[in-house]
Amino acid sequence: MHRSRSLARWALLLGVPAALACKQPSSTSGPSAAAPAVGPGADAVAGKVEGKPLTVGELDAWIQEQLFKQATRDRNPTKTYELRSRALDQMAAERALDAAAAKAGKDRETLLKDELEKRVALTDEDVQKFYEAHKDRYGTRTLEQVAAMIRTQLKGQKQQQAMQEYIESLRKESGFENDLKAPRYEVASGGTATGPADAPITVVEFSDFECPFCKRADPVVRQMLERYPTQVRFIYRDFPLDHIHQKARGAAEAARCAGEQGKYWEFHHLLFDKSPALTPEDLKSYAKQLGLDEAKFDQCVAQHGGKDLIEADIKAGEEAGVQGTPAFFVNGLPVAGVRSGEEIAKVIDDELAKKGLPVPPKPVQQVAAPAVPPGPGAAMMPVPVAPPGAPGQPAGAPPVPGAPAGAPPAAAPPAASPPAAAATPPPAAAKPAPAPAAAPVAPAPAPAKPVPGAGR
Repeated sequence: MHRSRSLARWALLLGVPAALACKQPSSTSGPSAAAPAVGPGADAVAGKVEGKPLTVGELDAWIQEQLFKQATRDRNPTKTYELRSRALDQMAAERALDAAAAKAGKDRETLLKDELEKRVALTDEDVQKFYEAHKDRYGTRTLEQVAAMIRTQLKGQKQQQAMQEYIESLRKESGFENDLKAPRYEVASGGTATGPADAPITVVEFSDFECPFCKRADPVVRQMLERYPTQVRFIYRDFPLDHIHQKARGAAEAARCAGEQGKYWEFHHLLFDKSPALTPEDLKSYAKQLGLDEAKFDQCVAQHGGKDLIEADIKAGEEAGVQGTPAFFVNGLPVAGVRSGEEIAKVIDDELAKKGLPVPPKPVQQVAAPAVPPGPGAAMMPVPVAPPGAPGQPAGAPPVPGAPAGAPPAAAPPAASPPAAAATPPPAAAKPAPAPAAAPVAPAPAPAKPVPGAGR
């Protein structure tokens, strides 16, 4: 394996964000790692130690070892698992692609291009149907004015899906298995819950009403509850990041006050819908909108209703190693940040399968509408997409080397989407626990404990 590719892979494994999340500011920061430049070969002499030559290959091997040690120096079992799992997916994808390319008598790039051409078809009728279905998004612009943009968007989405399916098929044909075990955490019970108390799956979310990534996750939670009405019990726990979101705690207290009048979840979802409009005046208007007793609500907010419960949530999150939001735990398995319903659905489906329970059918996928530029002359910015290892690959896994130079553009985010932020680090290492089961809902928090060797 070429040394520059090997080091570049390490840069991807260690540097690519695992998920989008809000995070408290760190006291220290360093420059972002850049991909290493192509330099001398592995046999070239990099220097001398005690009069003996040290080759570039020996130096690179030492660097890789140090990178791994740096990535796992805090002895965080989740972080180590995610790093190894991404590396395993990457290795499996590379080897499967190389084997398929050798069998076809092609190089990897040519094989991928040919497979995409065979698997992706887009007609003028597809473009017209999409335009008619989302006509209101384009204002007065005609089909002719936006056809090229829609075609690029749809083609990119189809190519991305085709790439995922092709890589997954190669992995299955190769007999790939991931036997690594993700650590589980015994998350302290408590919070506000919805769903059957005896549901086989408990999903706990630590979140912040002012966090833009938590706002994005709220529709995912709603979809999850619709998809798993009897299988999932969802518990929401407040984790306001006071240093960066000064309105989050007040919003959390207001939601608790709404809960005293039986409207917690209505107020909860409304807060995320309206965020970041969370001033005291905004909160009062939302109470009025939901028909709450305004005097009672105002008095509760003035007295910081639910303050102790929120503090208990924060403590439970800290004990579980939560450092950013949103942070999810599915039967104790940490899922840091959620960008789509499929990310958390895969974890839920795996847990149901392990319990021998039926998995609900996957809902029909809806193709997202392209972001509409502000004016006729504005252009969309395509984002290159490299083929992921597989649909079940951990978020943020590195791309498969050898992707076609003209890789399809990813779906452009809506214009109103917040900018990307640093990834939520996985939960910190904690003490072993005797059992991996998620804790039932109860008011008293308890320390989070990872379960050694628990199933994925």
